[in-house]
Amino acid sequence: MLTWNTTNAATALIQGLGDVPTSGVKTVTPMSSTTYDLTAKGAGGSAEASVRITVNAAPPIAMTPINSISAEEEFKANVDDIFFNYDKYEIRGDAQATLASAAPMNTTWLSVRIAPTPQRRYSLTPTYQLLAFG
Repeated sequence: MLTWNTTNAATALIQGLGDVPTSGVKTVTPMSSTTYDLTAKGAGGSAEASVRITVNAAPPIAMTPINSISAEEEFKANVDDIFFNYDKYEIRGDAQATLASAAPMNTTWLSVRIAPTPQRRYSLTPTYQLLAFG
């Protein structure tokens, strides 16, 4: 903000801003460091004054590193196995919570669509995970 005040001046000029009142306030926003020169003229002659506004460079923005893990690592971190009983098609009660917690990942990564047609026959092959306890 520039502020100036002259005494007994008839005219005033600030280089870069043009003619200004003999007293006043002006908000300036220079992009780089700038010197403003004021020339005031009156019956007794002229007078000059100047002010320099220094513009400093903005501090660098701290960049937060992005966690770069592969899609496979993200999938493994967010999705767990669920199991079916071999004689039923319903999801077991103990697996329903696991399935619900994986739902956001499934909607993000699952893009398989099966569109049955009369000419195609589909079969599902169950796989089992056997655990041995000793």
